[in-house]
Amino acid sequence: MKVGVCWTKRTVDGDDVMGAVARGIQEHGDEVVHIRKPRDVEQDVDCYTQICTYNRPIDTDTLHKPQYVFRKKILDHCIATGKRLLILDSGMILGGAEYNIAKEVGDKADPDFYFSAGWDGLKRYAWYYPRMSNDRWAATGLELHPFRYSPDKPILVIGQVPYGAGCQGVDCNQWFRSRLSKLGEEIGRKPKVIIRAHGRLYFKPHRRKYAEDLTVKAVGDVCDYTVSNKMRLSDDLADAGITLCYSSNAAVRSIVEGVPVVLGSDISMAWNVVDHNSKFLFPYVPHDSLRRAWAQYIGYTQWRKSELASGAMWNHHKSYATGRSLLEEMETRRGCIP
Repeated sequence: MKVGVCWTKRTVDGDDVMGAVARGIQEHGDEVVHIRKPRDVEQDVDCYTQICTYNRPIDTDTLHKPQYVFRKKILDHCIATGKRLLILDSGMILGGAEYNIAKEVGDKADPDFYFSAGWDGLKRYAWYYPRMSNDRWAATGLELHPFRYSPDKPILVIGQVPYGAGCQGVDCNQWFRSRLSKLGEEIGRKPKVIIRAHGRLYFKPHRRKYAEDLTVKAVGDVCDYTVSNKMRLSDDLADAGITLCYSSNAAVRSIVEGVPVVLGSDISMAWNVVDHNSKFLFPYVPHDSLRRAWAQYIGYTQWRKSELASGAMWNHHKSYATGRSLLEEMETRRGCIP
């Protein structure tokens, strides 16, 4: 089999990941065709793989940036030819952002952190082909904590980044405002809120402050808020009664920690185990058997970097590299086309 390995994120980390993927593919005797520029996309290969994918640009200038042109060319070519695209991105849990924060605060941090890998989409819109096994979830070393909900505790509002896959064409801060305003009307007072920036911004102080200020500007007059000064997400979750986020992977961590979630976008991997109707007073708590099955599924959405290089990830996905059903084609278009 010939695989087009597309170098779509030209950073040290991005190149490191795609180099590991290429080595893993070769470990199984398959041929790698390296694709580094848009003009080289149309190759005689069986499938493609890349890190990150094309999202709708947040402004007209973004449209012309090289990485967006490159990713859009790959997406268009795969749709036109019916070839499958294996997309890598941040892990659903224990990914790079969590690793960097853990390292910063002096916690035990495993540098062999996770990346998601799925066919023809991102997050819940991708195809992972999980097996009926708990082995991969068990390998994370994470435990599912009992659910705890206290209406007296504040709501943890977790911000988004505007270039996120689930946020295209959506003003997430206004979505937060509408939910908190409705709750305030129901309870007759301003709800207590902790505002936390998206995990990717924690090592970009100016962008983090800017994002926090935008959230405060949007919701500050409809809630009694504080802005978190804590690095660990788990510390904020310990202080919260419920989590409010739009599509962030932080929802996955919240469910694992036993904190109910109100979520906005069905692209999130937590969608099947959270509240979709903004029921803050009586939040949805999934049955334990459903949450365990969901955790098993999460285990097959992500792979450690060492597993990319060893070929373990490719060994799981290889048999799905060619051919797709009509349903898969529809889901691909739903998940990837802007």
